[in-house]
Amino acid sequence: MPVAKQDGKPVPGTVLIDGAPTPSKSGTFYLEWRQGGKRVQQPDGTSPREAQDAGRVKSGALADPASAAEVEEDTTPDGRMTIEAAVSTFLTQVKATKSTATHRAYIIDVQ
Repeated sequence: MPVAKQDGKPVPGTVLIDGAPTPSKSGTFYLEWRQGGKRVQQPDGTSPREAQDAGRVKSGALADPASAAEVEEDTTPDGRMTIEAAVSTFLTQVKATKSTATHRAYIIDVQ
């Protein structure tokens, strides 16, 4: 279902049902965009906050693909993500959802 928007921005926790904004407390949120002429959908969480954060990350990547960090899914022999890959993923998400000062502070903290 499409998310309700106010002033062009999504209203977390509200979907459109038959054109009317309706509160929603459960379900899965999806990002949807067009890539190479094809519609792409990606599940991005079950809470409005998760979906909003994922939307910001994806919007940044689509707006400026050259600066979007491709996070390598480095894994250990037992299939777990390496610490370096996890930190890189975390910092990419912080950069997309927090202020520049917060991002800089987190970079210092994880070094």
